[in-house]
Amino acid sequence: MDRFRFVICMLILCVGVLLGLFLSGVNINSLSGWKDVLELLSFIATVATACFAIWTLGAWKAQFGFEKRFATLKDLGDSFEDLRVIFTHIGHIRVYWLRKSEGVEDSQLSEALEDLARSGPMWDSAINRYSKNWRSSLFFITADQLKGFPINPNELHAKVKKDLTTVLNEVDGRTGPEISAYISFKLGGIHNEISELFRESDVLLYKIIKQALTR
Repeated sequence: MDRFRFVICMLILCVGVLLGLFLSGVNINSLSGWKDVLELLSFIATVATACFAIWTLGAWKAQFGFEKRFATLKDLGDSFEDLRVIFTHIGHIRVYWLRKSEGVEDSQLSEALEDLARSGPMWDSAINRYSKNWRSSLFFITADQLKGFPINPNELHAKVKKDLTTVLNEVDGRTGPEISAYISFKLGGIHNEISELFRESDVLLYKIIKQALTR
């Protein structure tokens, strides 16, 4: 491709020199065949310039497409990392409900409630941002890659909500060491399951973004 551009530049340079000579007053027509050569070179240079312009436009479009694809997939990867706030939220849930299982009233759990009030919206914001980037990235993810994801954002959001709600409904209003152990066990299981889903998704996202750099 560099040779192609070099030839085009040389053709344009030759035509420029000949035109310069012509405009400077040199009687080119007095030299046999020079007029025809000038016209031929002018035609070739015009065609070559047009081809070069088309090639440049195509290269620019390809570069723009590459940058858009990479930027979109990078945003998806970044928003995926933000999802890890769910582990902080689960930790806050665990602290609060363990204290509740010990018989502690809400009036004495202001700090735990504040933590929940902070991490809950952070999780909602993170999953919403990930869902938005996911939709944008579908244009650049192949069908085979899509099948490799263990769970999509909507399913993940619904799963987390369902699993947590199920556990909390079961322990609400109940106290005692058995309930405390149950809370730790169930929330630990949810934590581990989400961790595995994230691990599988993280590996696939890395491969997709890496491939985007080589296209």
